Amino acid sequence: MKNAQKPISVLVALNKSIISRTRKLSGIFRAASEHGGIELKLMDEGRNLTPKYADREIAEGVKAFIIGAFNVEKTVTHLGRIGFPMVTIFKIDKPYRNSCEILTDNKSVACEALRALAKTRHFASFAYYPATDDPIWSQERDREFRKAVKKSGHCPCVTLSEAECEKQLLALPKPIGVFAANDTYAAKVLNISAKNGLAVPQDVSIISVDNEEFLCESVSPTLTSIEPDFEREGYEAMQAVIRMLSGQPVSPSIRCGFRRLVARNTTFSENPGVNVIDRALEYIEKNATSGITVADVCAHMRISRRLLNLRFREHGATPPGQAIVKRRLEALRKLLSSSSLPISTICKRCGFGSENHPKKLFRQRYGMTMREFRSRHSFPPSSSRGTSGAG
Repeated sequence: MKNAQKPISVLVALNKSIISRTRKLSGIFRAASEHGGIELKLMDEGRNLTPKYADREIAEGVKAFIIGAFNVEKTVTHLGRIGFPMVTIFKIDKPYRNSCEILTDNKSVACEALRALAKTRHFASFAYYPATDDPIWSQERDREFRKAVKKSGHCPCVTLSEAECEKQLLALPKPIGVFAANDTYAAKVLNISAKNGLAVPQDVSIISVDNEEFLCESVSPTLTSIEPDFEREGYEAMQAVIRMLSGQPVSPSIRCGFRRLVARNTTFSENPGVNVIDRALEYIEKNATSGITVADVCAHMRISRRLLNLRFREHGATPPGQAIVKRRLEALRKLLSSSSLPISTICKRCGFGSENHPKKLFRQRYGMTMREFRSRHSFPPSSSRGTSGAG
């Protein structure tokens, strides 16, 4: 495929309005760019992918589909029946020939939700708030959360219902730790709690999934959320397509873990040190590559360096200075494998003052020099690659 003169056309149909679309597309483009010879055709609104639309695209030369949109079941069934290469970023009813589904690892998400809630305080009860009509992914999160609660020896966990949610929340012993199917449903729990005089997070602590930042930051109090690794999901989807078109075996189902937990005000810790660490690491995650120092973290947190270091030591966390370096090295490694920029430029973009300082750090962490790493995970020169772009 790499040496083909004509690029291979892959149609990508994702939901239009969800922020996760951008992250999934980032992974899709990265995998296509690494491989070369791929032309991406992007639909503005994935739910418009009808069987008729798909047939027309196939007739015009599309060789595979990546689908991650609502209400496209008929199209998925149609493509499955004819055995056309297809990767879905959601669970399908049954596997088809030449199909692969990319899924969020709901077990790891549910376990992280319980861990994040349980570290804040002792709860008198736990609850899960499902998505409307309880789709398969919501059922998985419910089942895995209740299993995790039971295994950990905490109090029993109940599943809330849309019709009885108010009554259930009022009846359950307080405080309640609520895990919501996603940010939209967490916002509903917030509204129900406010309507019934339940204080958040004092009476009801809430954690959800997706980290749709506009929503999470707009509600009051701001919403704690687990961010799936959407970029990885997109990357794995494109990789699966490439393997299919190369005649290589592809697993019918691939699961991707979560990227991070973003702690906000719907959860809190009775231990102030935990809150300090979470807030500091969130700031480092967002700003490490801009050249921040530990002093900048302290200024943002409005605490002394001595107190910041003390909190990290108390909880056995990686010291803030090392956390900054770790985040920069992760970004550096990613750019080495996904861009053709000079190493000196990459180092500066990742927050290092020059190429000299990260040389030793990179070798210590990854066991090879930056140039050795790039030679093994190289970003081939554009002249040797096929065309990649949006149709």
